Amino acid sequence: MTDRRVLMIVALLPLLSSTAMAEMSSPSFDSINTDPSTSFSISPYVQTHKINHTEASRAIPTAQESIVQIIVAVKRDDVPDSKLPLDPSKIVPWLKANAATHLIPGQGAMITVPGTKLGIGVPNGVTLDWDEVLASMGTEGLAKFLNQLPREKLVMDRSKLPRYERVGAGSGFIINAGRMLCITNAHVAEVVQKFEKENHFAPELHIKLYNDPSPGEPTKNDIVAKVGTMGVPGKVDIAILEIPQEKKDGSPWAAAVLGDSSKVQLQDPVVAMGFPFGGNFSAPSGHITAITNVGSNFGDSESAYVKFFQTDAAINPGNSGGPLETLNDSLTSFEVIGMNTAIYRDTQTGSNTGIGYAIASNDIKRAVKQYLNTGSIDVGFIGMKYEPGELDGPQENKVVVKSVDAGGPAEKAGLVPGDVITKIDGRQLFANGADAAILQLSQAIKAKDPGESIPVTVVRSGTEKTFIVTVEKEPKDQAQNSAVKSAKPK
Repeated sequence: MTDRRVLMIVALLPLLSSTAMAEMSSPSFDSINTDPSTSFSISPYVQTHKINHTEASRAIPTAQESIVQIIVAVKRDDVPDSKLPLDPSKIVPWLKANAATHLIPGQGAMITVPGTKLGIGVPNGVTLDWDEVLASMGTEGLAKFLNQLPREKLVMDRSKLPRYERVGAGSGFIINAGRMLCITNAHVAEVVQKFEKENHFAPELHIKLYNDPSPGEPTKNDIVAKVGTMGVPGKVDIAILEIPQEKKDGSPWAAAVLGDSSKVQLQDPVVAMGFPFGGNFSAPSGHITAITNVGSNFGDSESAYVKFFQTDAAINPGNSGGPLETLNDSLTSFEVIGMNTAIYRDTQTGSNTGIGYAIASNDIKRAVKQYLNTGSIDVGFIGMKYEPGELDGPQENKVVVKSVDAGGPAEKAGLVPGDVITKIDGRQLFANGADAAILQLSQAIKAKDPGESIPVTVVRSGTEKTFIVTVEKEPKDQAQNSAVKSAKPK
């Protein structure tokens, strides 16, 4: 495959010296099915309107009130002493004061630094320039050398640090689910966990309103949120944040309306709201250009495919977690039909190729319901791997059971490798290609809560049989392995 475009998780801007724009682990263009003829099922709903400027201009002022910018920020007072940066202005004076000079008769001197392996020969009549010495070490060598110096004497005074340091930025929106919650992508919220794991202290999640006077910059006036729960990026890339039940000034939150994404059709007009590149609020318009499945490369497991709405509305880094909205049937207000999550990006130019992806709002509704009932977002799991049947054979365009986990739900129900799946949950699998059928299969399993049953009909040795499988919660180790894969750079 020579196409230079890759599927990118889109949310975050650079994190200090690292990067927060993580590629999905299957970036090849051919893992994306953009052919509308093999899209996921589309309901017989007819969109009878197109967004025009007048309608949009009337509705956006209300819609934008529920959109928020999410900033992952390090608070100066939370930084442990061991993590304070070195003060460049202290390093050279300390070296000059503490370096030892060992005279070598007739040759010059050897300069050493206590606690390090550094030794520098200096000819007679030459004065050592420490700035040049440090510059000559290179980035890696300098880091190793500085790590050998006494940090406690060289760290920057805490008061000189900015009050907050931004380490990530994304978007989100407020909903009313009996209490006010903030919805965003899991790959936005997981920056908090990744940062804490690497640095041993946690940053804060700041919420900024669409009209904040300092967009992209964390301040003491921001609202601080907490991660309630989050799914696994690439499987259920949804995070739910707990927020105060009113804004800082005591006024109520505006809440976005979650629409019915099953009604979405090709060419429906949409607006992708959010804060691209960690800047000001933006609301570019476009259309639904495909209802498609994305291979998220979690192997050939039952969660190997994710349903997305594809759109040509401009989605850029910083937009992740923001809503994809359309006007309601009365053309009076916007409703959320998806959440901006991914883009195609040209790896050489870094440009957006005009293809973005959004998670369907009905998946968000289900995640919120799970969270309110159980406190978590769980992926349905039956312990079965499957694959397309061989091309040009009797199983072409079929889905075949590749393996079942020992002791897992599928094995307990009686499914075995080699079974050809024909129906899932009483519905015939799509006949327009194995990829579409696998997506249907994955979505049907993921739509079940742990403890629920799902019928799986197969053909075995020419005979059709139906097995009732009890869906279980995905084991933690499998979910964690998937999380690692989703963040692995290309």
